[in-house]
Amino acid sequence: MEKTEIIIQKLVLQEPVTALTDFIVTFLCILFYFKLGKAEFVSRRNNLWRSFFLFVGLSTLFGGIAHLLRFYLDGPVHKTIWLCMNFLSAISVYFAELSAIEVVINKSKKKLVNLIALILLVSFTALSLYTQNFNIAKVNMGIGLIFILISHLITNRRGLEGSLYVVAGMSCSFIPVFIHSQKISLNKWFNFNDISHVFMMLSLYLIFLGVTAFNLNEGVEEDVEETIHNNSLSQSLH
Repeated sequence: MEKTEIIIQKLVLQEPVTALTDFIVTFLCILFYFKLGKAEFVSRRNNLWRSFFLFVGLSTLFGGIAHLLRFYLDGPVHKTIWLCMNFLSAISVYFAELSAIEVVINKSKKKLVNLIALILLVSFTALSLYTQNFNIAKVNMGIGLIFILISHLITNRRGLEGSLYVVAGMSCSFIPVFIHSQKISLNKWFNFNDISHVFMMLSLYLIFLGVTAFNLNEGVEEDVEETIHNNSLSQSLH
């Protein structure tokens, strides 16, 4: 498809709509990152999801720059930015994996599974850099997304409030992959990249709602545990 561009005072900006939607995703991710940082009850799982949003935001920031300034970026520079974008995206999925491990893996096996996730991330990324083909790393990302989806289906069956939002968000994240692979576009000014970014926004918002519900649920659980502890202490004193 023909690349779009606008020229402002001799400044050539390519694919402006794609860059804009990238930057909107970045803004939403940074917003979610700070909102989750203000949660009343902050857990390790919450902090892992914050890292997820942070790295997704950084990834789309690099993506927006790569699109918008393509006219001025020579081959090696553009490829470096593109590789950084994908690497940051892979790291974001890794943090989401760690969050899923927190809720579905037995405590005695968490360290081992966390180590396996790290080894897979490093191995697939290193192989991608060596071959200059990041589709290899995307295989690991795809496995991670499926693991996260299944994990939250399990926690939803266990009654963990918020899991269904994450399931919906992760399911929605596969839509941009399909749109991008099939090059589904409305026109050259709103192409498959732009449509993918819109569904990406929806996916991230649903995940944010899920993590917010996790935090509220953990807050209630902490209040209940504190009440039980105080009641037990009171009874022992009497």
